[in-house]
Amino acid sequence: MTDWIARGQGRHVTRGANRLYAEFAGAVEKALGKFECDQLAGIQAAAAAKPENWTARAWSLERWDPQRYGRRTAVDVAGTITMVQLDALLLGVVKLVERYVPAERRKAELADLAALAGDATGEGAPLPALQRTR
Repeated sequence: MTDWIARGQGRHVTRGANRLYAEFAGAVEKALGKFECDQLAGIQAAAAAKPENWTARAWSLERWDPQRYGRRTAVDVAGTITMVQLDALLLGVVKLVERYVPAERRKAELADLAALAGDATGEGAPLPALQRTR
C-alpha cells in the first residue's frame, strides 16, 4: 500500500505516477484527514460531556501520529553547548578583543561582551573569565 501511495504522490523511486494511483493516494490522504478530525472532535466532545472519556481517542492519536500527538518525553539538545564550552569560547573572544581592539575601545567592548555573556547564561553578572585582562 505504501508503494501505491508513493506512486500516486510521484515519490516512488522506480515507477512513475498515474491517474489511478494518484486518485488512490488522494483518497487515503482524505480518509486519514477525516480520521484525525473525527478523533479531535471526539476528544473535545467527550471532554465537554464527561472528562474521563477523552483518553481513548487521545491514545489512538498518539499511536497514529506520535510526532504530532505523542508524549513529549525527550528533549532535543542537538546544537547546544555546555557552560564549560561557552566559557572557553568567550575566553577566546576576549583574547581576540585584547589583541585586535585598540586600547581606547577595549574596555567598552569587553563590557559589552560581558553583558552578552550574562544574557546568554541567564546571570546578571558577567562570567569570571571575562574579568581577566592583560
